[in-house]
Amino acid sequence: MHQPPSETETSPLLRTPSHTPHHRHPPTPLRTTKRLTRIHPRSSSPRTLALIALTVSAWVLAARMVVVVRDLYAVWAPTGGEPTTEVGEGYRYYCNLSEYPVLPSPALPSNKSTSPSHRLTTAGLTLLSMLRTTTYTHTSRINPHLGAFHTDCSCLLSYLLHSGGLDSQFEDIPKERGDARVRPVMPRAREFAGFLRGLLADSGGEGKGGRWRAVEDMWDVRAGDLVAWEIPDWQGMNKSTGHVVVVVPAESALDATREDGRLGMQDREYDDRVIRPVSATSMWVSVMDASGVAHEGDSRCASPSHILTRETQEEMEMVTVLGDTSLPPPSTSTTCIKGVGRGFIRLYGEVVSDSEGKQRPVAFQFREGATVRYYPIFIGRVV
Repeated sequence: MHQPPSETETSPLLRTPSHTPHHRHPPTPLRTTKRLTRIHPRSSSPRTLALIALTVSAWVLAARMVVVVRDLYAVWAPTGGEPTTEVGEGYRYYCNLSEYPVLPSPALPSNKSTSPSHRLTTAGLTLLSMLRTTTYTHTSRINPHLGAFHTDCSCLLSYLLHSGGLDSQFEDIPKERGDARVRPVMPRAREFAGFLRGLLADSGGEGKGGRWRAVEDMWDVRAGDLVAWEIPDWQGMNKSTGHVVVVVPAESALDATREDGRLGMQDREYDDRVIRPVSATSMWVSVMDASGVAHEGDSRCASPSHILTRETQEEMEMVTVLGDTSLPPPSTSTTCIKGVGRGFIRLYGEVVSDSEGKQRPVAFQFREGATVRYYPIFIGRVV
């Protein structure tokens, strides 16, 4: 006997999902994610593998470029918000010792009893050994870890005093405070020259607590001494106020034999590591500085392979090795650089009255054949 369907069977609202016609065959779960993440090498096409390799290479190259850009920025980027080019009136001076890493301490004398002159000389020679790239600029950028020394003469000397642990001697030097273009306040060449001039006026040639001493006789110059001059009327001539150098030993012997007899200097003592006499009143002195003008025997004109920044200066004469007559005549196409280096400058002396034959420098010459300039010149020593 046929039974009528129950209310549970006839009411669609009361049916269980298993009896719902639309859910009798539930869809198979998608496996798209699993299939996308599983790439078997044997089943991958050469194009896919090449794309993967190219992507990895691009990431590696990008990482290397980040390192290169970071290092270049450390050298060329402006520091402390100062401009890297001279603007406005054509002159800006920037030298901030707090921003520049000091020279590696293992290369400097660790013994505090070492003379200050020796520490300053060692700092200079250490810098020269690390030099890789340099330019002459009044907005200094210094990074010894990269061998980058972009600076001028006064900031270089300030940096060497600081790196040599001679901060007390550096603080003795007056700073330029009246020129708004010099920020932070630092000594320029004229301040160095004025300071060394003041040492001569002090009793006994010493000043600033015995940390400095005037060198009253130019033939008494030694490695580590500072030589400085101020350009008269520099405001109306150029943006350089003068020049300052540090005396360093020459790279090689200056003379195979001393000719004191021919020069009339039999009774005069001098340091033949840094001095080459020319006459009884003039001599070449081995110095280190930052300059835009070639010196005699200048390392900046030798074009060594490790110097990256080069510049041909048509106005410069060929720098010849002292005493070597086998070299070609002067040329106007010598490849030189402007920046940090070493070479010789010539000092001309004049006997000081009532000084037992002492000579003070009254003129200088950057190289043979260059103009002899009569500026007040002063020499001082850190002690």
